[in-house]
Amino acid sequence: MLRYSNRWIRQILDISQFYMVNLLQEMLDDKTEAAFVDFIINNNDGIYYVYDSRISIIPAEFTSKQTNRYLSALEQLAGFSCAGEKLSFAVDWINRHRDEKGEWDLGPSVKDGINFPLSDSWRRPEDRRRDCTARIEKLLLQLNK
Repeated sequence: MLRYSNRWIRQILDISQFYMVNLLQEMLDDKTEAAFVDFIINNNDGIYYVYDSRISIIPAEFTSKQTNRYLSALEQLAGFSCAGEKLSFAVDWINRHRDEKGEWDLGPSVKDGINFPLSDSWRRPEDRRRDCTARIEKLLLQLNK
């Protein structure tokens, strides 16, 4: 007989995991959606598979792998109609980190092979800035719908 740990079962059934967050987009009434997004934002474990910290707490350092994962969590939540309102604190934080050209740079450590790089190479910092800016602008467009 197979034995499963409670942790494993909880991860499979948890509504705060990646699959549930994606499956429930456009499936909930407004009141339920707002409550669900609030739950995810304030969940101490974030979104399982994507970000393992509370989304309501902004990463301490913008140019970091943690911010890269944080942006992934925001991208998951951006599919909900109430996300723009609920995540306005994160949008403000992102906008405060624009450089003098109006671009973003998460730094070379965020090169993960999944979200980055979009360009063929990051040997030139301007390619990295362009990639970071494209990703963040797309996210902000989704949150400003």
